[in-house]
Amino acid sequence: MAAYPRTSQSQDLDPETSSEEGEPFDPLEDPWTAPLFTSVNHAVNANASLRKQNLTPAGMEPSSSTGATQQLSFAKPLAVRVVTWNLNEALPTDVDIRRVVGEGLGVHSDVVVVASQEGVAAATWSKALTAAIETAGMQLVKVAICAMGKINLAVFATNEAIGQFVEVKTSTVATGVGNVMANKGGVGIMLTHVGGARLLFVGAHLAAHQDEVKARNDSAKRILAKLRFDGLGSADADAVVFAGDLNYRVEANRRVVDMLLGDYDKQLALEIMRRNDQLARAKEESRSMALAPFGEGFLGFPPTYKFDRKTDRYDTSSKARVPSWTDRILFAPDGGGVWKLNSYTSIDACKHSDHRPVTAAFTLALPMKAAAAAA
Repeated sequence: MAAYPRTSQSQDLDPETSSEEGEPFDPLEDPWTAPLFTSVNHAVNANASLRKQNLTPAGMEPSSSTGATQQLSFAKPLAVRVVTWNLNEALPTDVDIRRVVGEGLGVHSDVVVVASQEGVAAATWSKALTAAIETAGMQLVKVAICAMGKINLAVFATNEAIGQFVEVKTSTVATGVGNVMANKGGVGIMLTHVGGARLLFVGAHLAAHQDEVKARNDSAKRILAKLRFDGLGSADADAVVFAGDLNYRVEANRRVVDMLLGDYDKQLALEIMRRNDQLARAKEESRSMALAPFGEGFLGFPPTYKFDRKTDRYDTSSKARVPSWTDRILFAPDGGGVWKLNSYTSIDACKHSDHRPVTAAFTLALPMKAAAAAA
């Protein structure tokens, strides 16, 4: 059985030391989904939680008529690396880009997804990503890029992985002023697998400022509801990743946080901050919240915002923003995709922005829906 992300009640999976190698991932023998993140970070049974919301992976439930388990075949699992990175309107170095896409990790990725916010021109960013991947010697080619203003989502994949997909569609949703301004919103790329399953990646930049929790919640709801792919929406996807600068903050006093991070045990400090994370609280308070069905790995890394650029110091400006995990990668098996989370962490070496990039590595098995329908 694969280890769950570290929680206070489960086996540890340390993002700094965990390996993506090990026993082959068999979604039928080991249907695995990360536990939903809660404000106190207690482990919960993910499949049970999703089952209550009618989001259990298709084919894993007993038949209502016979009580027997219907077997659903799965495609060859994909190794998926997802990155979210607020660029602070500056082009990173080639070295930093190679770090975030996974150079030097010794781990193969079939698909690499980069969600960026406050970025540079789409053409410039596409060229920089492609060049970094080529320099790193990664055998990946561009599948699609979707951009709206300074929000960008890029998908790269191996030729073998590309051969598993028969269709690619893109969509954008603005959530800025009047739901017209494109400075905030979401962009999506939907891939249709040869087996009929649909995989959706969403890159988002939600409303800023400490007190705008409702605006963030509303924006996430609008993005998931309004993304359209020739008549299809997020609800038609079998697996969804929702990543970006989601802008949820830690509810705390800056002086207290500085004291915790500076003088107290770091793990205790992070635990106290996790208890006061706005996204975790919002998900716990309302199961109807748009992001409530999504899982997330353990926030075992330091807050990724806001830094003085090119330093390890949190915001020293007069605004003195509270260090927070604004940059997140969430995932949900809405229609049968089975996830295994291998790592979830930030990259502290990348300091060009006031945000640190965040990465997640998954193994994803998509259901062979076409085969099941024909059976």
